[in-house]
Amino acid sequence: MINKQDFEKYSQFFIEENHKVNLISKNDEKFLWEKHICDSLSLEKFFDKYDVPENLLDIGTGGGFPSVPLAIKYPQIKITAIDSIGKKIRAVQNLKEKLNLENLTPICARVENTNGEFDVVTRKAVILSHLNQKKHRKKSIRHKKF
Repeated sequence: MINKQDFEKYSQFFIEENHKVNLISKNDEKFLWEKHICDSLSLEKFFDKYDVPENLLDIGTGGGFPSVPLAIKYPQIKITAIDSIGKKIRAVQNLKEKLNLENLTPICARVENTNGEFDVVTRKAVILSHLNQKKHRKKSIRHKKF
């Protein structure tokens, strides 16, 4: 169940941070719930099917999507939010502190320079250039059994 008050506080704090850092476009602010929060929480369908993970890595978290909404809704998931842009990670850190999200760990780094094992990995609008995309695509298709 979503705690409406937590998300109202989050929306308010996010807009404050956005005015300082420009995490999303000013035009998108009025669609914060529809375009960003709701989209982030759509992972609930995945969790319903495959169980709620113990930990999650959000690659290229930017303004904290999906990591912050997921940290609010699922306090039992240890979430690592990684981005190479310092001002964005500082904004996510500020949101973490204002919302008291002990299950969220923002890290300023490139993903290829980090270590760890995660049950679920998310990425939104990130190109993983160090992967050979063509080879990876063939491999994943070949090993899928339905």
